[in-house]
Order: sequence, then structure tokens, then C-alpha cells
Amino acid sequence: GNVSEETGGTFGFQAPELISMMAEEDEDIFARKCSTLDQAIDIFALGASFLLILTGKCPQVLCVHDDVYKVEWDRRSVSSAYLAELLDAMMAPNPGDRPDADAVVETLKKRKFISAVSQFELWPEHQDRYIMNPVKESIIKRVSCEEFNGEHGYEVVFRTGDVRHYTFNQMKNAFILKTKQYSASDSPPTQPERCSTPDGSSGMGKLKPEDEKKYVINTAAMMSRQFAHLIPVSNGYEVEKTDGTRQWMDLNDLLFYRIIAKKS
Repeated sequence: GNVSEETGGTFGFQAPELISMMAEEDEDIFARKCSTLDQAIDIFALGASFLLILTGKCPQVLCVHDDVYKVEWDRRSVSSAYLAELLDAMMAPNPGDRPDADAVVETLKKRKFISAVSQFELWPEHQDRYIMNPVKESIIKRVSCEEFNGEHGYEVVFRTGDVRHYTFNQMKNAFILKTKQYSASDSPPTQPERCSTPDGSSGMGKLKPEDEKKYVINTAAMMSRQFAHLIPVSNGYEVEKTDGTRQWMDLNDLLFYRIIAKKS
């Protein structure tokens, strides 16, 4: 390709921040901009290379004003939606919006766009009630949806480089996912209809009739976790804490945390 004597590199493959740095005349500002460059410029160049292979054309990087850039390319020329999303992200004007190399590889392997910003992806049916456990974020680099054996599971990429595959229940049991909490004055995410209310007989609430046949409430576990009431709702249970906050749990959650126990 044609090499630019003013900005360095090859025309059409230069990231906006690289163009901005090389055009800077103030030495101090040049040095500051140079120190901020990272692999994002390589991701941009790789995206431009993909675009050249797919369409025969490179993107256009245009300076709008004062270090504000836009990147133009013909999105209609790429028929694959996930590839178009990937190219858009790889050639984003802001380097912080570009995916890292792992996300690019995962997108190409899965043939599904994996956002660089949303590094912890959950299936839609899990998003209302579960979040990524903040404690685990220090050891996990990325979580992405994965379907195997007809079940919605997850691929977990650890910061050590290890990649493991979990079912939904394994994600909960490994404390990678935790249930959302909301105040007593808030409605639950799905606003479930109450099946019944605590009867106050044990001071801890009651189970649904079908569950009451097999299980009893473990009051010791409730107290140790500072849970005040167990409230049946149409799609599971609400556990109300002594501080007034509530969280949703299903039967498996209650068993795992020993909030209920099998009748002897």
C-alpha cells in the first residue's frame, strides 16, 4: 500500500488516534498521545484489512473538528449482520469502544457478535433476576452465552486464559451469577402475582402447597443469613431480608442455600 510520510503506516489502515498523534506539532502533546496508544490501533488495522478482503475497499477516516473523528464505510457491502457489527466495533473512532483480540476471535468462532463493552453477556431470560457476581469479576475476563444439549449455558473465559463451559445451574452454584436485590418498596422485575402470604406460624413465612409436601423451612439457615420472611410468588419465592431488601429465588436456590430442607 501507499505509505504516508506525514502520519506513518498505510493509508486506510490508520486508527484515528494514530493519525491525531502523528499530526501533532507540540512535542509534549505528541508524547502524551503516543503513551496512550495500545493494541486498539492494531484492532482497527485488522478491521480495515477484513473490510478490504470483503469489499475491496478501506474505510475513510475523517476529522470532523479538534481531534473528533468519524469512520465511514459502506455497510451495505457486507451482507452478514454479525460481521457488519464486528467491523463497526473494530473500526470505532473511540479506541475504548473496540473489542480486544479475544472478542474478535470469539465472534468469528461463534458467528455471533460479542460486544466489547458488554463483557458479561447473559441470556435474556436470566437478565431480569441475575447479575454477574462482582466478586468474580476480578478473575473472569468474559462470559458469553452458549447453547449445548438444548440448554442455555455459558462459556466463561478466565483471566488466566482458562476457558470453561457451565450450565445455568453450575453458574449459580459456582457463585458466578447472583440474584438481583431490590428494596421492599420496589416491584420485582417481572412483577409476579403473589400466590399467598406468610401465615406467621413460624415467623418465617410458608411454602407453596406443592413444595410443602416435600420440604420444610430451615429457620436456623434463615436467621443465619438474616432472612426475615419467605414469600411464595407465582414464579418462585421472594426472600425478604431483615434490612427490608428482597431477592428472588427458585426452588433450586432455596435448596442450595439450605433455606429449605427435605422432610425426614
